[in-house]
Amino acid sequence: MTALVRPLALPLLALLLATPVAAQRGAETPRSRTRRSTEPSAESSTDAESETAPTTAPTDVARELLPEGFDDDPIGTGDTHTLTEVPLQSEIPPDLTRPPEAPSVDVDQGRVLTAIPGVREVDHLASATLEGGMVRVDLELRFVNRARHAAEFRYRLPVPPGARPEGLVVCLGEDRCRTGAPDTSGAYDDAVRARGPEGVRLPVAAVDVEERGAATTLVIRAAPLSPDATTTVRLAYLAPTPTHGGITHVRLPARGRDGRVAPMRLHVRTDELLAPAVDGEPARGEGEPWHEVEAWEAVTLTGTHRSGGTQVDLVRFPCGAETCARLHAVAGPRSPRRERVVLLLDASPSMLGPARGRMGAALAALLAAMHPESEVSAYAFAGTAQALLEDPRRPDQVPLATLGRATGLDLGAATRFEAAWRALAPRRGDHVILVGDGGLTASREGLAAADAARAAGGRVSALNLADRDARPALVALVERTGGRVVAVGAEADQASRERSTARLEEKVVALTAPSAERRVAVLGSAPVELGSLAAGESLHWTGVVPRDARFVVGSERRPTRLPAAEAVALAAMAHPGIPGRLAAVAAADRSRPSLCGGGPPERAGGVSSDARPVVLAERRCAAPEPEPTPEARGLGRGVPAETVLSLLRRRVVPAARRCFRLDRAGRADYSVRAVFELELSDREVNGAAVHGEIDERLRACLMDTLDDLEVPAFEGAVLVRYPLYTERHPPPPTIELRPDVAAPLDRVLRTEPTPDRRRDEALLRR
Repeated sequence: MTALVRPLALPLLALLLATPVAAQRGAETPRSRTRRSTEPSAESSTDAESETAPTTAPTDVARELLPEGFDDDPIGTGDTHTLTEVPLQSEIPPDLTRPPEAPSVDVDQGRVLTAIPGVREVDHLASATLEGGMVRVDLELRFVNRARHAAEFRYRLPVPPGARPEGLVVCLGEDRCRTGAPDTSGAYDDAVRARGPEGVRLPVAAVDVEERGAATTLVIRAAPLSPDATTTVRLAYLAPTPTHGGITHVRLPARGRDGRVAPMRLHVRTDELLAPAVDGEPARGEGEPWHEVEAWEAVTLTGTHRSGGTQVDLVRFPCGAETCARLHAVAGPRSPRRERVVLLLDASPSMLGPARGRMGAALAALLAAMHPESEVSAYAFAGTAQALLEDPRRPDQVPLATLGRATGLDLGAATRFEAAWRALAPRRGDHVILVGDGGLTASREGLAAADAARAAGGRVSALNLADRDARPALVALVERTGGRVVAVGAEADQASRERSTARLEEKVVALTAPSAERRVAVLGSAPVELGSLAAGESLHWTGVVPRDARFVVGSERRPTRLPAAEAVALAAMAHPGIPGRLAAVAAADRSRPSLCGGGPPERAGGVSSDARPVVLAERRCAAPEPEPTPEARGLGRGVPAETVLSLLRRRVVPAARRCFRLDRAGRADYSVRAVFELELSDREVNGAAVHGEIDERLRACLMDTLDDLEVPAFEGAVLVRYPLYTERHPPPPTIELRPDVAAPLDRVLRTEPTPDRRRDEALLRR
């Protein structure tokens, strides 16, 4: 019985629900009658037109409902007179004076890939070639689009520092391709928004370089990714490869965690390096299995140079309207020589930062890199110096715990090389190594001490433990003596955290390695001195050169000439005015002016259309960017002026008053003016000078007053100009005694000898 009732239930329910609607169509509700009674003219005109006007076919119009309804008719199905007839969207002719309107589709912005959700990277092939001090990476990236719209994508590819694109090809499938060329016209941005010729449209692409600090990123854009085809992008880039301790390292950075990109499959090839490796494993080349690298993983390529002489790669090439050159020299590794080493350990307040925790690992690596028979002594220095190991010892006998006490000493608020030079009693030929955070107080006395070290046959080098570059004052002092500055901040941090000292030891070797070439320079009307080349190290330089340029690496070398087509990346590395941008677009579009607003309506290589517009991966500018107007920049304020003035009054002025008093030596007509010029940063005095026509002993005394200055911690640097002066003492007053006054005064003072005075004088004579 139940089975028979159920089939009848649904028709009965539908009949009950449809009854109010049928009743509504046959009779007006009170509300509908009220509404129509207020508009009699509209109702009568509508009835009249319905009798005379021809009926319009439903296929010719689309009916749009007003948003309002009634209580008993919430969607307005019965109020047919409110329906408006509008033409179909397909019947609106496109505006050919404007570019096609892009569909409104959400774009997913990932860490690597930015495009509509249906776009994926399905293959990422990489082939790295190490030669001539460069790495060339050839990439083949394949993308598919599973959405129903044609789309553009943006792909962020982190690359080694200083990398520049060398070539670009974009293909529809495998064979229908466009080749890229250097471009500054903005033709890609126009082509991706404009209409193109009928038929199969070849894709367009562009690659730009972004640099933020030491990080370099290539930004790849391409369009259209059609739903029914695979788009392939082939990109090649070059990057310099540094060599330390005879080992070449190049790190391919991680791309980032993005679920829409494919893992990298890598091959490595080299004919110059021994034992090439990928993250410590033997490198595999063509015909061998790929190295699989996930998108969120970085990978390091290494290789060892052969021992022996110096290998030089020197090329000359056009860069725009000028001529540029690239010089790369690498020397084979050699064993360190026996020498006398004096370690100067920075104990200034700036070492309270990260450099302090890296000191132990750096000193251990430095001692391990020395010749076993070298003699080592050590001093801590800041505003003054203190001996830690005055008697020289062999490297394996130096106690690290004794050296570690340097950062706990209070030796002043400056980093003065001249103070250390006076304390260490140097011998001829000493190698002085400054170990610190790359800071040094700039002063004339420091440069004079460097000249004395050079005159004594010694040299000064520096080991920088900070993350920033060494300060110009330290670099100038080291170059003055023919030494080297080696930055090991990242390697020392890794060694102190992960207990891995391999990279740190490779870089520290540069301080103890003998010189392979005494002089490396670019000579001519604008000479460039590049210093010396240490064994096991490399030197890389690119730049604009004059026509009469000559190149010296030990001896004079002759460059090889490269055509412009083979030096695309090198030109971008060497010339600051070449941006390194490549674009694969139609040749006719490169000479046409770029339109920044909505884009051009058509281009020879346009890839959009009215039937299938391209969904852009990012917004283009809607109006030209306004030219920046130069504005006067005010002085920064790293610390309140009241704090600095109070600091100087409490610490410097009393000590300076003592210096002036000693220099006065009781002279009444003594008057001197001196001006302090200080640079305060990193908790210490990083630059100091005393100006004025004063004696050198007074100048040295005033400079010593800065050693106890307690500089607070703040961001940036504060420049101080503080004058000090003394005034002449006025002469004592003189009273002239007239003759008529002198006689009465003599009587009052009784200048004649008294009996008591005679007796005293007699006793004194006895």
